[in-house]
Amino acid sequence: MLELLQLLQPPSVAMVHEVANKSNKMQNREYQMQAPYELFKLNYSYDALEPYIDAKTVELHYAKHTKTYVDKANEALSGLQKPGITEAGAYELSKQLDDNVGGILTHQLYFNCLAKPKEKGGVGGVFPTSGPFYEAVKARYGGFDGLKEGLKKGGLSRFGSGWVFLHQDLSITTAPNQEWPRGKKPILGIDVWEHAYYLKYQNRRVEYLDNIFFVINWGYVESLYKSV
Repeated sequence: MLELLQLLQPPSVAMVHEVANKSNKMQNREYQMQAPYELFKLNYSYDALEPYIDAKTVELHYAKHTKTYVDKANEALSGLQKPGITEAGAYELSKQLDDNVGGILTHQLYFNCLAKPKEKGGVGGVFPTSGPFYEAVKARYGGFDGLKEGLKKGGLSRFGSGWVFLHQDLSITTAPNQEWPRGKKPILGIDVWEHAYYLKYQNRRVEYLDNIFFVINWGYVESLYKSV
C-alpha cells in the first residue's frame, strides 16, 4: 500500500481553474497524462477491527463510500479531457475532482492508520513506549492520555460531518466533509462522519471516539511522524 507521501496526487486546484479560464483550444491537454485513480487495498479483513469497528461498517465504508470517491474522481478527470468543454463545465468538474480526491486521500490515511487490536494478536492500540515520537507526544501533551483527549475533543467539536487530524508537528486540527488539510502534513486522520460508526454506535460519537484508540496503528502513525 502506498505510504502517505505517495498518496494519490490530483492535478492542483489552481491548475484546474486555469483550464477553466483558458480557451477551449487547450482541450484540457494538462489532463491527458493523468492515470485513473484506483481504490487502494486494505491491509486487513473487514472483521479485523471487531469488536471496536464492526465488519459491516468497514465493508460499506471502504467498498461503497470510498469507492464512490474513486469513481467520481475518475468521472471528473474524464469530463475534463473532453474537447469543447465550457468554462462553467470545467469549473464544476474541477470542484468535483477536488472534493472526491479529498475523499480518497482522507480515507486512505484513515484506513492505513487502523489495525487489528492487540487482544486479537494485532498491533492496534499499541502506543510506543520510547523513541522520538513518544518523547514529542510526552512533551506536548503530557503523554498518550493527553494526546487521546486532544483528539477526542477535536472529534467531538467538529459539527456535522468531517475529520480530526494529527499532524507531523503534533498539532490537532479538524476539517469539514472530505477536506484534505492544506499546508499541513497529517499523520493520523479519524473519520467522524456518521457512516464511519452509525451501524454500531448510532449517535454515540463519543463512544466511537473512545473505542477507536484500540485499533489505531501507532507504529504506522509513528512512521509518518519520522518520514521526511
